[in-house]
Amino acid sequence: MNEEAQKIIDEIDQEHEDKVMQRENLKSKKQEKQIKKNTNAETSQEDSQKVHKLDREIHIKVRPKTILKSMMWIVIFSLVFFAGRWSVDGINTTGLVTADNVVKETAAEEFSLSEFVNGASGTTANTNSETITTETNIVESTTENQLSGSTISEVNEAVTPVVEDKSNEAIVTTYNNVDVTIKKVLFDWKETWGKITKIEYKIINNEAGTIKPDHFTLLLEGYPDFEKVIPLPPGSTTVRSKTAIETVVDVPGGFAYNEITAGDLSSLLVTLVLYDNEGRVIDTIAETHNLIE
Repeated sequence: MNEEAQKIIDEIDQEHEDKVMQRENLKSKKQEKQIKKNTNAETSQEDSQKVHKLDREIHIKVRPKTILKSMMWIVIFSLVFFAGRWSVDGINTTGLVTADNVVKETAAEEFSLSEFVNGASGTTANTNSETITTETNIVESTTENQLSGSTISEVNEAVTPVVEDKSNEAIVTTYNNVDVTIKKVLFDWKETWGKITKIEYKIINNEAGTIKPDHFTLLLEGYPDFEKVIPLPPGSTTVRSKTAIETVVDVPGGFAYNEITAGDLSSLLVTLVLYDNEGRVIDTIAETHNLIE
């Protein structure tokens, strides 16, 4: 009986211990849940605080006194700058006026001196002889008239040059006295190859009438089957008789070349053919140019 009672007591104790353990486990789980809740609440609170900080408005305080001071400084610096510019202009103008005054004063002094000399010589001549004075005055007036007449004619010739009206000049379509020269060949060098970009040229018209050039064709040594058409700018499409034009024209798209195909680039043959608007050849020029840097 004692053993059975002891077993019953042990079982009761064991059940009691199990219940105590279960209660402790439940308490620990509740505490863990509470800790998680508190942690989540703190995290959400921090996030909400961050969002609130970003959503807050920023207020910038502006003092009108500071703005007025800044504007005053800007105005002062602007006035100083323009005053310096005006002072420079004033110095240049003053220098010109002073030089002009010096020239006038010098001329006045020379005139006064000549009057003094003429007066002295006239007085001496009067004391010696009235006839000598009269002859001297006649000679001087004649010389002055001759000099003034020649000076006036020279000034008139210089001021009024003869301008020939060539607006109604006939247009020539046969070309025997037109010369084209290549002044310069402009190119871009790319270390192993190059590209012609512009041509500086001159057209001299010695025909009896106006010529109407339209375009060039550019040929390059080593490229016999390729012609580059170069339209002339509007200012070069009419050349009056006995006149010349000189300008630079762009080569559309450029003309690429290399040493393997063209040969010696330091002495490369460049051919330029000038055509009129009907496709007739006006003149041809072929020259060697250095097309390498």
